[in-house]
Amino acid sequence: MAYLKIGEIHATLHRAIKYVVKPEKTDQGHMVSANFMTDPSDYMTAARHMGVSLGLTKQTKTAGNVLAYHVIQSFAPGETTPEQCHQLGEQLAQRITEGGQYKYIVSTHLDRNHLHNHIIVCAANDETHRKMRVKPGRKHGTLMQWRAINDELCREQNLSVIAPSPVPGRAESLSDIYLNIKGISAKETMRRRIDLAVSKSSNYEQFAQVLHDQYGISVHLRGSQLTFQLEETGFKIRDHKLGQAFSPLNLMARINQKIMQEITFNQSLIARSDAASITVWLPKTHRREQLTIPREYIIEDGKTFRAFLTANQKTSHHRPSWPLPARNNP
Repeated sequence: MAYLKIGEIHATLHRAIKYVVKPEKTDQGHMVSANFMTDPSDYMTAARHMGVSLGLTKQTKTAGNVLAYHVIQSFAPGETTPEQCHQLGEQLAQRITEGGQYKYIVSTHLDRNHLHNHIIVCAANDETHRKMRVKPGRKHGTLMQWRAINDELCREQNLSVIAPSPVPGRAESLSDIYLNIKGISAKETMRRRIDLAVSKSSNYEQFAQVLHDQYGISVHLRGSQLTFQLEETGFKIRDHKLGQAFSPLNLMARINQKIMQEITFNQSLIARSDAASITVWLPKTHRREQLTIPREYIIEDGKTFRAFLTANQKTSHHRPSWPLPARNNP
């Protein structure tokens, strides 16, 4: 059962290429190829080559600021070999770039239970110097056209394809489609992997590292919520959609195996900081009392900091010994 997804890359093209050509996912780079360089595993050079092509394009309003398109071509578990998978990725890349008029990289990832290709297609046409225009639309848009090409290639190899649904409904993620074959939802898989990472961690930093390195999920704090992303498919979900147990406060409580209390402060309340701890002015004390918190209990989100503390946690709570200037406000 073959499936296709498309995403847009608007910035940090080198980071997207770096991810898709990771040696540990591609048999040390043996399952990576490109139509414009011999060693696409050199992601910085690959990004520079694509940047040159983009610099020569005639800008149009419809093309927008898209640098490249990230295509994910996946196959059902056990249906293809790595070599066949990669060959199908190259064939698809050739077709959707009109015979190679756009630079592309094909990378076959072998680190999941289903083989899948990541295809990075530069948005600049090297012959016309115009940018690719990906048209939206559920019936006649670019995604449907590329899926039709993908289905044609798969049928030629006697591989199964996904039959189009006669009734439009909620779009399923790539994770849902393959995991539902096993009777497991993408959300449930995300929950299980997070639970496993929690059981192996003693602080948030270690949790985020284990979750990424061992289970292929990145986690980011935005405001008061965590966003989890399954890197193999790009599937994203916020903590509240997974359940109350996956909120920042409850995750920290589970990691530390204690009842936690959350304290939020911004950069302006930081009195001083070092590699081990941050000392903050306590709110509503007119900068007369401070609290020193170990960094392992703090999650940073830009200028906002969230500290997760227990009632009996050993933190330094004190008044500064130096004289404070007089304040006019009460």
